Amino acid sequence: MLCQTATLKNERVFSSRQVVLVQYAARANREAQFSYAFPGGSKNMARMHSRAKGKSGSTKPAKPTKPVWLKYKAKEVELLIVKYAKEGLSASQIGTTLRDKYGIPSVKLVTGKSIGAILQEKNFAPEIPEDLLALMKRSVQIRKHLEQNKH
Repeated sequence: MLCQTATLKNERVFSSRQVVLVQYAARANREAQFSYAFPGGSKNMARMHSRAKGKSGSTKPAKPTKPVWLKYKAKEVELLIVKYAKEGLSASQIGTTLRDKYGIPSVKLVTGKSIGAILQEKNFAPEIPEDLLALMKRSVQIRKHLEQNKH
């Protein structure tokens, strides 16, 4: 890697402090091509609890369609959701169970409705939403911890 001042075709000047100039010869026509890196390294932000930078990660497909290999019909999936709701599982637990046990990647792709919407239709929706309930439980746990651990 070379650190130097570079002038491009549009007459912009980059100093070595701003840009690290990397030259390499193109295979086809052997002209010099330039690739720029930011002074601190990558322009991507670091991950939360590590120094790793990058764009890798799990992503959902761009055009979501029902998988061809899925053998369950919409009615069957709704019956499974009601069954697990009667057992007392939350919407996220139902989704995880359907994914792990039955191989259903997304209920919304199969039925056209989310698990929460299906639970509301069948009158199994909780009075307090699941995410709000989790925040309330966490708040209680933190208060309890602070009471026990006064310094």
